[in-house]
Amino acid sequence: MYKNFFLIFVTKVLFRKNNMTYQLLKYKIFKQKVLLISILTIFIICIFPAYSKEQPAQIKNPDENATVLKGKVVTINLQSIVEYVLAQNIDMKIARARIDQAKYYYKGSFASFLPSITGFLPVERFQGGEIFYGPIPVSLTRTTYRPTLAGDFQIFTGGKPFFDSLVSKKQYNRIKIAYDTALQKTLLESCKIYFEWLKNSADVEVANQALKEAEVQLQYNNSRLKTGFGTKLDVLQTKTLLLDRKSLLLRAENQKDSSRIILASLLNIPPSEEMEPEKTFIEPLMLWDKDLTLPQLYEIAAKTRPDIIELTYLLAQARAQYGSSVAGLFPSINAGCYTRGIGPDINALDNSAQGSLSLNLNLLKNLGVGSWSDLKVTKARIKEAILNKEKLLNDIYKTITQAYYDCKYAEQQLQITKEKIEDAKEAHRIALARLKTGIGLNLEVIYAQSQLTKANLEYQSAVKAYNSSQVELLYECGQLTPNKILAAFR
Repeated sequence: MYKNFFLIFVTKVLFRKNNMTYQLLKYKIFKQKVLLISILTIFIICIFPAYSKEQPAQIKNPDENATVLKGKVVTINLQSIVEYVLAQNIDMKIARARIDQAKYYYKGSFASFLPSITGFLPVERFQGGEIFYGPIPVSLTRTTYRPTLAGDFQIFTGGKPFFDSLVSKKQYNRIKIAYDTALQKTLLESCKIYFEWLKNSADVEVANQALKEAEVQLQYNNSRLKTGFGTKLDVLQTKTLLLDRKSLLLRAENQKDSSRIILASLLNIPPSEEMEPEKTFIEPLMLWDKDLTLPQLYEIAAKTRPDIIELTYLLAQARAQYGSSVAGLFPSINAGCYTRGIGPDINALDNSAQGSLSLNLNLLKNLGVGSWSDLKVTKARIKEAILNKEKLLNDIYKTITQAYYDCKYAEQQLQITKEKIEDAKEAHRIALARLKTGIGLNLEVIYAQSQLTKANLEYQSAVKAYNSSQVELLYECGQLTPNKILAAFR
């Protein structure tokens, strides 16, 4: 083939392009190229069939890929909510990290009670020329070792390290109480959204039941229409009811998914794990003692609510900071000493030792402005802590009162909705019986079905409101602990 290329080149140079010899050689080369490309294509197809045939089969449906995210199903109840909050909630992990930080900060505050010890080994080497004492040369090269061990201790006559350590201790205690505050707040949010999820799950069941009843009613009206006992209007009315029930079911399912996602986020459950409630219905719980009066609830909250205790520690911390500022006005005593060896040989040193005492007075820090401002700042912090505690107590009285009457109202609504369900069931039964005997109207059945569905949904909402108001009241009283929740669960 290369020979043919050479012939084309020679022909192209010696003759014109329309020469017959040139055209014949070009056509022959073209046939050889086509043959070579065909052989290579057949070779590739035979040697690499997986690439040419199997590659398109690797493309999958997105719906099939979505199943990869499905993992184990997690059953959720009140007990598992407490466990997930304690183990996986992000806010609780942050609170524990703050406790560790405050703990080691408190331990580090004891460093002021301990002396500082320093050891070092200076080595000096001098290398000079030579001098002559008569005929004998003497080298000026010299090495000197000075190993030193020094100690330093500062004595604060006003007790400043003690107050600084006390500040760290109160801060450590305050942050431990802040953990309880965060725990109760997280439990409140988790329980309320859990009750919302149960309520939405129950709404799905109610909507499904209402949809089935509407379908049965539509079949019945179609049968009556075919036999001449019904009307087209009855069928159209029932179809409208059926569409309403489908819309109700769709809304309930969306609300259920929404509350499930919010709860999974609070519990820090990964998306690969499916969540299902242990029960598909919500039932009333008894979480608080109904015999307690409002004054008793106020007293319980003032003693046990964690954010009030937290402010108490904050007030003690501010007072300790004021004591530290006052102690800083007192003089401090620096005590220092060292022992040292010196000599040209590390194994034969001359020893020396020295001690010192010095008195430092920091009364005019920044010409007195620094000391004066430190005292004023700490006094203002004390006043602020007192006012914050007083304000919180006033707010608690209002929130406890509101939560208390919300519980009472929710309990009454629970009883009312129970009675409404019984009445709606009886009305629905009578409407069906009247229609089957020919003396009732289809519109009466539709209305009775709507009232029964509405009564069931109102009952689920009342149960959710009753349970949520109880956990709200426990939170306001500072009693929403894991033990309280688990006691209601058992």
